[in-house]
Amino acid sequence: MQSGTKLVVGLAGVAIAAGIASWWYRYESAHRSTEFWGPVAAEVIARPERVNAFSVERESHQNDSPTASTETLTIGKQRLLIGNLRDVTSARGMMHLGSLLLTDRNFNWQTAVEVPRWRWGLRFEAPAGEATVVFDEDFEAIGLVDSRGTVRSLDCRPLALTLREYFTKSEVFGASTVRE
Repeated sequence: MQSGTKLVVGLAGVAIAAGIASWWYRYESAHRSTEFWGPVAAEVIARPERVNAFSVERESHQNDSPTASTETLTIGKQRLLIGNLRDVTSARGMMHLGSLLLTDRNFNWQTAVEVPRWRWGLRFEAPAGEATVVFDEDFEAIGLVDSRGTVRSLDCRPLALTLREYFTKSEVFGASTVRE
């Protein structure tokens, strides 16, 4: 075997080994979060065609004005009003946010989440489906709402400061509506 052929075979071997190492690293850093979100929601969060941000409030009979939101989100037995709905697909950092939501180290896997007061939400949409993600007031808990209104929630305190900072300084939820 000539030295050029040996070099090409060696470089191909290094490339294959690097590819396997990269795949393994990505699997190890995201397999728990991908399991939590489920295959469809994980795919939609990773590659959304559209992302809508909204706030949620307890339904009140005093909101009978013509401009009040009529869209609701059912979580358990509770109907919440969706307000401040806006398309944030092109918001700065939105693609990075999807990556953060799919990284295992951003969640406390052993900590149980008390039933939080959901305040904020993101609806990720793609041809594969839709994923509605809700956050509590302090961005310390995150939940995935399924079509029946059931929420699977998770402690995201390792990510809370980043989320709070991102959402208070960006146009996603409107800097004036999110308290620091």
